Amino acid sequence: MTPAFRSSLRVEDDGGFPFTLLEPLVFDSAVLGGTVIVPAGFKTDFASIPRGLWNILPPVGKYDAGAVCHDLLYRDGAFNGRAIERGDADKVLREAMDCCGVNRIQRSLIYAGLRVGGWVVWRRYRDEARDVQDGRDRPFR
Repeated sequence: MTPAFRSSLRVEDDGGFPFTLLEPLVFDSAVLGGTVIVPAGFKTDFASIPRGLWNILPPVGKYDAGAVCHDLLYRDGAFNGRAIERGDADKVLREAMDCCGVNRIQRSLIYAGLRVGGWVVWRRYRDEARDVQDGRDRPFR
């Protein structure tokens, strides 16, 4: 499967983050061997880049569509009904950024940052999903 976006990213800005997808975003991923479909109505903060790095890597850029796919994979921790590893979600972002025309240096910096710090968000989503499954509420989030 050749990686490619089959739709354009269309979002609504409600006055800042998060943004809301107006139409489904469709991405064919070689990493996952299938098609990622981010549904209309999905909320995203695009790339979660620390503010101190915004001069080099702003949170909004050529990588937006890839970041939206990555947000979905991180949130769900699954693809086509099967659990995926965090590393696979990160590789999909790298693959999608390449399709978006993001230069090699930016792709490498974003990917390296994810490998170092992405586990925090990944773990939070997995903990929240486990709590929902167990019927527990997380009131202090």
